[in-house]
Parts: sequence; C-alpha cells; structure tokens
Amino acid sequence: MDDQRRQELWTIARENLQAARHAVQQQWYNVSASRSYYATYTAMWIAVDDPPHTRWQHAGIVKIFAQGQWQSNQMPLSRDLRKALETLYKHRLKADYHGRPVTVDEAQEAITTAEQVLTRVATEFDLSQDE
Repeated sequence: MDDQRRQELWTIARENLQAARHAVQQQWYNVSASRSYYATYTAMWIAVDDPPHTRWQHAGIVKIFAQGQWQSNQMPLSRDLRKALETLYKHRLKADYHGRPVTVDEAQEAITTAEQVLTRVATEFDLSQDE
C-alpha cells in the first residue's frame, strides 16, 4: 500500500472514530458501535495491507491483525485486545443486523477498542492522531 492510500484510509478511520464519539453524545448508541467498528476495520486494513482477494472479511482481517506480523516487533495482540475486537464485532452485528439496541456502556466499550487499535496503528505507521 502506498503512502497516499494509507493516508486516505487513515482519514476514513479517524472520521469514523469521530462519528462514533459524536453519536454517543447524541445518544445514538447503535450508530456509535457501527462507526467504532468501521474505524477499527479501516485501521486494521492499513496495518495488514490490501486484501488478498476483492475485500477483507471480518474474520480474515482480525486473524491477520491479531497475529501482529504487521508490527515491527511482530508480537501477537494480547488476549484482551483480541477479545475486545470480537466483542466490538458483536456490538456491530447487534447494531446493524439484529435490530437490538446497543447500550451506552457497549457503545463506550466499542469506542475504547477503536481508540486502542487506532493508537497502535498510528504508532506503528507514524500516522497523525490529531483531531
């Protein structure tokens, strides 16, 4: 992935995180969880590069990301962060596909996971975290 594409995706990831934060302020918890998921998904895409086929599937991108081979120290993610990614995905499904309300706590948890992933990716790829 070239630098221009990385920056385009980084802008999208940060926009989604900002939208997730704004949605919580508006008490739009389902929207917030969905945006947190897509912020995370896009940041993982930056980390692991373009998909081997037409697009990334959730299980595939998380598996590659969790292995940590995109990091300079190539350490797998902690069990807690892997679990948080799976929980984030469940909140996103609940919000977008199951027609069930996401709680304020779940929306906040989703934002926290997104922030953790974006911070890791920003650090590894020297991307700006300025809002």
